[in-house]
Amino acid sequence: MFRLWLRELFPAARRTAPKTAMRGVRPQVLRLEDRVNPAPLVSISNAILTEGDAGTIPMTFTVSLDVTDAANVTVDFTTANGTATAGSDYVAAAAQTVTVLAGTLSQTFTVTINGDTTVEANETFTATLSKVSANATIDATKSVSAGTIVNNDKTTLTLSSSAASTAEGAAITYTVTSSNAVQGGFTVAIGATPNAPATAGDITLSGGTLSFAGGVGEKQTFTVAAVADGVVEPSETFTVALGTVTPTNPLILTSNFVAAGSPITSTITDADTTTLTLTSSAASTAEGAAITYTVTSSNAVQGGFSVAVSATPNAPATAGDITLSGGTLTFAGGVGEKQTFTVAAVADGVVEPSE
Repeated sequence: MFRLWLRELFPAARRTAPKTAMRGVRPQVLRLEDRVNPAPLVSISNAILTEGDAGTIPMTFTVSLDVTDAANVTVDFTTANGTATAGSDYVAAAAQTVTVLAGTLSQTFTVTINGDTTVEANETFTATLSKVSANATIDATKSVSAGTIVNNDKTTLTLSSSAASTAEGAAITYTVTSSNAVQGGFTVAIGATPNAPATAGDITLSGGTLSFAGGVGEKQTFTVAAVADGVVEPSETFTVALGTVTPTNPLILTSNFVAAGSPITSTITDADTTTLTLTSSAASTAEGAAITYTVTSSNAVQGGFSVAVSATPNAPATAGDITLSGGTLTFAGGVGEKQTFTVAAVADGVVEPSE
């Protein structure tokens, strides 16, 4: 094999200019250079592989020559840790030899990658060429390659509760379970939202963020308490949900976290009562006068209520002997609210005993 370079014997100016103008211009010379089998340059390519969940899988690297050679070319390679760790993430290779056969341009070799189920960032290690055979030269700009192990793992964050409902003054415990290990751990936001007619004052959330160390099957808990408010009301609900996940390692993707069982709607059962107390302004009244009666509600009642009142004559009194002012009292629902009514004794002009 040889390479041929041609150079023009005379510049263009010499061919076209008058002889007097060419004085002092030196002619060019034809140079023929023979290079037999120039030494090939050896380089290595980068490699990328998605890891498995178990067992091992080979990552393939390619060693290349820029030109073929009449003899075999041998070169050593070694691996070194980057963010990937030998032993756990991959199997280290120390001074192994790759042979590119005579007349060929490339040869591959593999590094064993270990599968796992840990949620982690993509990791890298390097493969470096050295000790090439005498008939070749290592390309200094392409002597080190990066092996990238792409994470394919996810963890499921499952939200569960200790009960479907709670009475006021008690609480429900919620558990978040992470199915897989997570490199470096993470935090997850939690929230509890009252559903109308419940309000923010009806529930209390213990904390707003859970911290996980990153273990397999790790659990963290929190509680939501139903506030005892003394208000007579129907059952109410609130919703608990998982929020934003923040990995400790910023290179881990949030898409590697999957929520399950979220949101959960829980119920607050009401145990409050109100006591309606009836009192009178006097124990007796003369005919033609009246007694005032008061009904007092001890506790608040959401939305208010009404209560029927009545007055019944006892024999020998008859229905004509008394007059009731109204038959229903309406309460707005306030604490200690009072409503009144009267019962009048009718003056009938009859001499009779007390009734």
